[in-house]
Formats: sequence, structure tokens, C-alpha cells
Amino acid sequence: MSTSAPPAPPADERALILLGVGASAGGLEAFQALLGALRSTDDFALILVQHLDPEHESLLPELLAKRSRLPVHSITDGMLVEAGNIYLIPPAYALNIEGRRLRLEAFEAPRGLRRPIDGFFEALGREHGVNAAGVILSGTGSDGSYGVRAIKEAGGLVFAQDPKDAKYDGMPRAAIATGAVDMVLPATEMISVLRDFHDRAMGITPAIESDAEFIEKVVRNVRYRTGHDFSGYKSGTLLRRIALRMSVLGLTQPSDYLRALVQNGAESEKLFHDLLINVTSFFRDPRVFEALRQQAIPLLLEGKTRNDEIRVWVPGCSTGQEAYTVAMIIADEMHRMDLKLQLSVFGTDIDEEALAAARRGHYPNSIANEVPHEYLDRYFIPTRNGFEVRADLRDMVRFSSQSLIKDPPFSKLDLITCRNLLIYFNHDLQDLAHRVFHYALRPGGYLLLGPSETARTEGELFVEVAQEHRLYRRNTARAKSLDLPRSFRPLGNLNETPTPEREADAVFGLPAPVAEAMIARHIPPFLILNAHDEVIRVGPGATAT
Repeated sequence: MSTSAPPAPPADERALILLGVGASAGGLEAFQALLGALRSTDDFALILVQHLDPEHESLLPELLAKRSRLPVHSITDGMLVEAGNIYLIPPAYALNIEGRRLRLEAFEAPRGLRRPIDGFFEALGREHGVNAAGVILSGTGSDGSYGVRAIKEAGGLVFAQDPKDAKYDGMPRAAIATGAVDMVLPATEMISVLRDFHDRAMGITPAIESDAEFIEKVVRNVRYRTGHDFSGYKSGTLLRRIALRMSVLGLTQPSDYLRALVQNGAESEKLFHDLLINVTSFFRDPRVFEALRQQAIPLLLEGKTRNDEIRVWVPGCSTGQEAYTVAMIIADEMHRMDLKLQLSVFGTDIDEEALAAARRGHYPNSIANEVPHEYLDRYFIPTRNGFEVRADLRDMVRFSSQSLIKDPPFSKLDLITCRNLLIYFNHDLQDLAHRVFHYALRPGGYLLLGPSETARTEGELFVEVAQEHRLYRRNTARAKSLDLPRSFRPLGNLNETPTPEREADAVFGLPAPVAEAMIARHIPPFLILNAHDEVIRVGPGATAT
């Protein structure tokens, strides 16, 4: 194991970090507090996006230049972003980015409906991924709440101004409510934290990458503490989230972080939640759900009778928005076709906190920008702090804790939507997920994946319906039986071949005499199989044939 982390590379060898900063009302004070912490040696670029009055020339460039040690530029179309500079959006324009070139665009939405922060943050995440960071400062409304999710999902870092520190707390609170925010801080502290994180990460990541034993031990510790195995996750995802946790704790050496994991059980839980990346929304990518409504659901309902059940599974459902979205679309189509069917949507996740939020069905006011008005009126009740799911929609959706890759799946399903979960899995885990989907769907059932995912597998388990929207249909081949991983055993010598007696002890985790007494008195008939599906123990009352 490495004993020390190598120093961060020189500035001219680092990837350019682009920091998108969004603000609205109260933005001048917040910008000034943020920029006041800059040093002349800082080598990242800041792009500031504020809601500005298109009828008046902005004085922001001059005002901010007085508080910053870095040059401040008013953006012109095609301007190249360079390290150590600050760029400020001019009035009356939306902002895009292509590579490192900033693009000014005319607004498509009328005044009052414009969301320039969301638009730019989504482009920033798409173009720069792990080298992007997003900050939401003072402002009213919820602009930026979509954009921070895009940056987080692309692997970037997300900050929100502490609502107590913001002159107007609407935008920071909306961003925090998404679950995508990594840190909530006063504006004056953000630059130093960002600087510290990237300085540490530059030194930490090479040390972690060259230390496979360290990664394995971290994953095993999380598995032991939480029961969930992340060994099949892509290494890049693991590295970024481990580096973030190490930076938050002020650690630079892998051995120190491993010690923190062993000594503090809460740290495993924090890393576990960071790895989950709970990023979701209602009607995410509206064109995708329109394709689902037009090209799949009518055929899914075709031929159904009053006694039939429509069964849908949404694995990795997070806080429930996608499960409710699918339920609304199908229920609406059933109403249009005058079908009286039972609709059961199963939303599953391994994050109990997210599931609790899904069951509550309370969402912030910002969902009014996500949910079409007719659905909002029909399926939600306005509350003081947002919207609550109505009882008839809630009755269609059931949430439960379940692991896609470990637990037995649902069966005889008409539709599975699993969007933006498989992007975090390595190839082997993706292959397992595809086999689970094929097993769970009835022949002809539909599968909807995320924009960067595909159902192309060996044997062509699925047929493309709408490739651009990642909509597929299950083939008619008989599903193969699944060999899902069994319950995790306590950590031991992985190179040792267990005897039947040792394997039984490992399952129960008890001394043999105690286990025998427990079995005889309390446990119903059972069989224990080894890794080769061989029966190694037969419990009382059971028979092995």
C-alpha cells in the first residue's frame, strides 16, 4: 500500500477546472463574497451566470473587477475560456459552451420562464464532466436545480450557498432539495474548499489508481458495513467519490482513509450515499417519455382485459419521481382508452433515506417546471411548501428496498425503466443487469434505459424500438435462470477454500454449538448450497433430491 500521496502536478499539466456560478436576486453581494477569496495564482476559470435585466446595461463587470484578483470579462460570442479568468454573461442572452468556447444564444422562452443557469450548467456538465463544478448562490425561484443534477451526474462537484448566508434563499434551497449538492457553505468559503479539493484530488487519485488493494479494502469495508457491494462499479466513479471523501476529511494518504473507515462506521455510510448519486426528476428528458407514451404504452395495453394487471418496475428509483412519472403516463393512457385495469408500479432502491422520501410523496415547488400542468392538477395537491402526491397516484406505486444485482427480481413485467443507473456499472455488472431485465420481463415487454446506455448484449435479448430514446422490446426467447450473488459472508481469507463445516459457520456467523441449538429450535427447513450449487447442509425437515 502506498505510504504517501505524490504531489499534485504543475498547473500547466492539470486539466482546466471550469466553475459555473449561478445567482439571481442578491447575486452581486454573493458574487463579491465568492470572488474575494480568489488568489492571483488560482488556475481555474469562473463563468458567472446571473438573471439580468435585458433593458439595462449591466455594471457587474466593473463592480466585480474591483473585488477580484483575476481579470473579469464580459462574454462575447465565441470567446475562449482560459485558466485564471472570470467570465460574466451579458444581459438578454442565454449561454452555451462547446469545448472551451462560450456561445451566446437568443432566448427561446419568454421572460419569466427563462432558466439560463440550468441551460448553461447542463452544457457545462455535458462538455466537461469531472472537470466541471457548479455553484448556486443567492436568488429566488429554482433556476439551477436541473443544472446541478447534470453536473453531479457527469461526475463534477456541486456547491450551494448556505441558505442562512444567502440574501435570498430560494435558489440554494431548490438546489439542495435535489440531493445533488456535495457541500453547503457560505460564499466566502467556497473558493478555498474548491481549491483544496482539486489540489488534494490531483495528488490522491494517482495514489489510489495504483493501489488496487486499497480500493478493494474500501469496497469490502462498505460492503461489510452496509451489505452492498460496489466492486462492480466503474473505477472512475469509485475514485472520484473516494477522493471527495478524503478531501472533506483533509486526508491525502490512502492508508489514513482506510483507517478512518475502520474506526468510524459513519464514514462508510457517508461514502455509500456519495456513491449512490441520487439524481432524478419528473419527466426527465420529456421527448423520451413522449416516445414511451406513443410507441410502447398503447401496444402494452393492447388486448388487456378488466382482470389484467399492468406491472412496471423502476429499479434505482431514488426519491420516486420517475416511478410516479411512469404511473401518470400509463394511467392517463388507460383513461384515454377507457380501460379499467390494475396498475402496479414497483419502485426499488438500496437507499432507505431516498425510499422514505419517495413514500412521503412531498416535493418542492420547483416540480411545477417539470410536471405538465394537466398532470400537476390531476395528481398533486398544492401545499405550503410544494406539492403532495394524491392518494390515487400513491396507490399505484409501491416502494421497497431491493438490489438490482443481488436480490431476486420481479417477474412477468410489462415495462422496466432503468435510466442512468447502468452508466456506473462495469461491463460484467451491466451484463448481469441485462440478464435480470430479460428474466423479469414477459416476452414482448419493454425496457427503457438512459441516454448513454444500451441493451446490446450477446444473444440479442432485446430489439430496438426507438434507438435514439433507448427504448427496447424483449425478445420471445425463454429466459435463462439467474445466478445472482448470494448473501455476503463475513470477511475472511479469500484464497482459502472453505470446508462444508466452515461454509456453514460463515453463513450463520456463530460457533457451531450455538448455531446447532438455534437451528433445532427456531429455524424452518432449509438447504445450504456452496458456490457450485452443491448441497452442503440439509436442515431439519428438509430433503435434498
